[in-house]
Amino acid sequence: MQYILYITAFILVTNILSIVISYMRRSKASTILYITSTLAQGLIIALLWIEKNAIPLQTIAETRVWYSFFILLIGTIIYTKYRYKWVMLFTTLMCVMFNCISVFNKEAMATAVPPILNSIWYVPHVAMYMVSYALLGCAAIISTINLFQNKNQHYKATSEVTYIGLILFTIAMLIGSIWAEQAWSNFWSWDIKENFALLTWLIYLIYIHLSATSYRYKRITSIISIIAFLILQMCWWGIKFLPTYINSNHIY
Repeated sequence: MQYILYITAFILVTNILSIVISYMRRSKASTILYITSTLAQGLIIALLWIEKNAIPLQTIAETRVWYSFFILLIGTIIYTKYRYKWVMLFTTLMCVMFNCISVFNKEAMATAVPPILNSIWYVPHVAMYMVSYALLGCAAIISTINLFQNKNQHYKATSEVTYIGLILFTIAMLIGSIWAEQAWSNFWSWDIKENFALLTWLIYLIYIHLSATSYRYKRITSIISIIAFLILQMCWWGIKFLPTYINSNHIY
């Protein structure tokens, strides 16, 4: 899978050029380069698909490759709409980091999900989560910038991205519940991963409530957005470092 490294290097160089050109006020050329890097990440997925003769969503590492694609895609949309140059830097770092982790952690690339989890719900469940994670990650970085710059545009952008991200996160949770009932005969088992997903969802609901209430809470909602995304990391991969993880239904 050395091609992943080569394409990742291409993405890195392309996006560095895109960022440099964006500061030269060549927004169209910058956008084209950024879209090119997103398509390059899509090429990695296509090559994995051909290599495995199946959709590459069977391992944790493969989900990271999809996350890298979605984070670049969403970064492109946010840059096109808001012209946030630092979003390109954030999404590039995320893409390169996750691609490298997937390549150098070969065990994760080879560890497939258990047969019991082979279901029509698997792909939409995981895909929805990956898109929502990418959206909420971008919202968190905009919130971080907003703590220092405190602009209404940043606040509006965070809210728009978070609303979409939470909708997809909610749909992913509902699909997961249907899938869990088929796999384990229980819609909700209070598994540690499910608990952190619920906690993440509730914190984002607090964010939405405060952001919809008044602009007075701009700084507070920015902090909540960052905290919620950190909790989301526990939901995604952080639970593996907790002792109770060995009793989880999500060990795969």
